[in-house]
Amino acid sequence: MIRLMNHNDIDNVMDIWITAAISAHRFMNQSFWLKQYRKVKQKLKDTPAYVICEEQRIVGFAVVDKHRLAALYIISGKQGKGYGSLLLRHIQDQCEELYAEVYVKNNKALQFFKKNGFVIASQEKNPDSHQVQNTIQWHK
Repeated sequence: MIRLMNHNDIDNVMDIWITAAISAHRFMNQSFWLKQYRKVKQKLKDTPAYVICEEQRIVGFAVVDKHRLAALYIISGKQGKGYGSLLLRHIQDQCEELYAEVYVKNNKALQFFKKNGFVIASQEKNPDSHQVQNTIQWHK
């Protein structure tokens, strides 16, 4: 089941975010993500997000800010089981276009997005992390 995130979900979603972000970005220092925690939590309070649940348990989430897919994370142990694709398709059904930033070294995420119709539009260094990232785009 996919639904809009509500205020009561935020702690569960943040647990998923911090765990999955650190795991997916092993090429970066863990402290970078810990320093982003408050900023991300505030963004979640101000931006529409969707959660995907399995038997009432949140197993992933996505944040969409206008046409920007700001986040899409699935809990460890549920990745590769189709939850990310279901969540992304739900969002794509509501949008004409999307874009996102994905670190070049995050091969798993890049392959996931390419499989789901995204293409690389540009590449630049992220000013906060100093890591090279791709801006990826999808159009209906």
